[in-house]
Amino acid sequence: MLPFLISVAVISLSGVMMPGPMFAVTVAKSYKSQFAGIKIALGHALVEIPLMLLIYFGFARFFHQEPVQIALYLAGGGVLVWLGIGMFRARGRVTDKDRDLPYNSVVAGVVTSDPTIAVILLSLAMLGITVEIFNPGLIFPGVFGGICAFLASYSLGFLPINYAGIALIALAGGLFIAEVFTPGFGLFAGGGVASLVFGFLILFSGRPTLFQPDPWVIPTIISVISAVIAFIIYHVVRVHRRQATTGREELPGKTATVKVALEPEGTVLHEGELWTAILDEGKAKPGEEVMITKFEGMKLYVTKKQQNVKQK
Repeated sequence: MLPFLISVAVISLSGVMMPGPMFAVTVAKSYKSQFAGIKIALGHALVEIPLMLLIYFGFARFFHQEPVQIALYLAGGGVLVWLGIGMFRARGRVTDKDRDLPYNSVVAGVVTSDPTIAVILLSLAMLGITVEIFNPGLIFPGVFGGICAFLASYSLGFLPINYAGIALIALAGGLFIAEVFTPGFGLFAGGGVASLVFGFLILFSGRPTLFQPDPWVIPTIISVISAVIAFIIYHVVRVHRRQATTGREELPGKTATVKVALEPEGTVLHEGELWTAILDEGKAKPGEEVMITKFEGMKLYVTKKQQNVKQK
């Protein structure tokens, strides 16, 4: 473990000293504090430690595979070319400001390690919360999305963002949810994708290049979120069509799984579709199986399978 800690310290210090955004922030902060370099290295270490732990516990074998190494070589070469083009285009530009950066040194170390972290956390929060809404009772996606949302808000609080972008991203989430619960024929989903694109585009619009995410991150995130939402919408539409062809008359006698505790009203899952259900007596915990006895409108009336077996 000691060599591991030494490696993290060396990587953190090298990141502070290597030419790049972190070095620029270190120089800017050093005018105000003699310990700025150490604090920024600490922030950089907070990003590097999880990666190093993966390698320490055996994940390094993944990087020994030839396809992975080729992908890393190509990606690394592409990044170097992109950085070189950016330096060439920025030649001759001089910025003369004597005011300090509005971030403490540790946070500056985290942010400048990879400014795209906040954007990725924001997208993970949207996905996690959306999945939890469509599948209530799973718990993990909701908890994970909530944690990512808090971390994203903390990170974005230290970045010069455009809050109109945040509003558009939130609107996109609402439109995606509306598409699933209302027959919008794709209009809500299309509006959600457009709102998501414009939201991410103006989120860092006109802000310093130092704290902007990498150009490839936003298109990737938009593609992944759109694919996930499209999959969910397709699944929901397929379930509704299946319900229309089979008919509700076949529901009595079928088995459903409790997703939200029945006390006595809750939510059950039957053939991939969530229903509001009312238990005849007692309570049922998530994961228990119940039997459908009848349906009225959009509600199912259920009974515990054990009770049903005893009655027989």
